[in-house]
Amino acid sequence: MADRRITSIAMRRAIIADGWLPKVRTAARAVLERHVEQAAELAGEGNPTPAAGLEEQWAAETIAAQRPLTFAMALDGYGLGEIELGKSAPIAEMLMKRDPMADQTEHDLLVQRRLIPSVDKYLQATSRLETRTSMSLIDELMGEAGRAGMTSTEAARLILSRGLAQTVTRAELLARTLTIWSYNDGAQQAYVDAGIRRKQWLITQDDVTCEWCMTMRDKVTGILDAFQKAGTFQLGERELDLPFDIEHPPLHPSCRCALIVAD
Repeated sequence: MADRRITSIAMRRAIIADGWLPKVRTAARAVLERHVEQAAELAGEGNPTPAAGLEEQWAAETIAAQRPLTFAMALDGYGLGEIELGKSAPIAEMLMKRDPMADQTEHDLLVQRRLIPSVDKYLQATSRLETRTSMSLIDELMGEAGRAGMTSTEAARLILSRGLAQTVTRAELLARTLTIWSYNDGAQQAYVDAGIRRKQWLITQDDVTCEWCMTMRDKVTGILDAFQKAGTFQLGERELDLPFDIEHPPLHPSCRCALIVAD
């Protein structure tokens, strides 16, 4: 029974999602760099709290950069989900060859409308988290500049040098997390539309599988239910803060787990 549910498509979902990493990474890095540069400019003008009041703007810019890519990836994940559930060979071949950003069909547009609530909810939450991370970084650097007695110009240079240096790692983390989320969200919608009632968490079990993901191994829940509720997820003395309900992978940044059918 388990072997039937774990299809090659589901097992390869993370690998397929990796094909989007360059585009998503570039988009994420561009936004992060723009925010660092804006904060540095304000610091150079003598503003002691250059990130203050920018949360709404930065969150909106983050969403604007990620939303088209997220929908395209989720649509691709939906198409792969349809193949996984037994779509005919000609349809499968068409879905695998198309560019979901450029070759949208009427079917795609209908699916996209069904994906809007989950995509927008996720991007609203994650853009806030990422923006607050950027603001905290800027505040820390300004505090360091103040303690060192730096001038406004020196503070601006500090923000640029240290802030821009961190955008590479942050963009990579954001890209890996967003690609996995999008493909699994698309798959979940395909399962819902096909009348699937239960879903199961599939871990990528190897020497880098984390303790958190191991606790999710083979967990089953209703198709629209959360695997883990928002809040503090405790494992022994360790804690993982979940800012929103986890309906499908990823459980944490860079998680490589996948969603499969449990029926």
